[in-house]
Amino acid sequence: MSFRLEGLLRVRKNQENMVQRAFAEINAQRVAHREMLDRLNDSRRRQRENLNQRFSDNLDASTLGLYDNYFNGARIDERSSQKQIEEVTEKIETKRQELAETMKKRRTLEFLKEQQLLRERKEAQKRETAFLDDVASTQWHRREP
Repeated sequence: MSFRLEGLLRVRKNQENMVQRAFAEINAQRVAHREMLDRLNDSRRRQRENLNQRFSDNLDASTLGLYDNYFNGARIDERSSQKQIEEVTEKIETKRQELAETMKKRRTLEFLKEQQLLRERKEAQKRETAFLDDVASTQWHRREP
């Protein structure tokens, strides 16, 4: 006897796999955004070091203006990246909750399947025990004169 909800269990497993895949894609986006933010921060740090080294030289106002524009742009890019990371993090939380729900549904069906298999085993064991008892009693009756 097979599990009557086997089709639904396969659908739930497929849904869970799809949600896991989407979760992984969103997480990869977050990692990419964080790497981009790290690159921006490293670039800004290197430029700051470069500017500090150039302070020993005579800097004109136009060069300082260019550095100022660069640092302002870098701050804007950093805020933008932070905002993107926050948005992706919210998406991840939503997907995490969705994944937890799909896993819960699948586990419920698997629990039902295990319970059915356990009942079937017990029933088969009862039938086997009854058959063996019948065989034993038949043999016992045949031995008596």
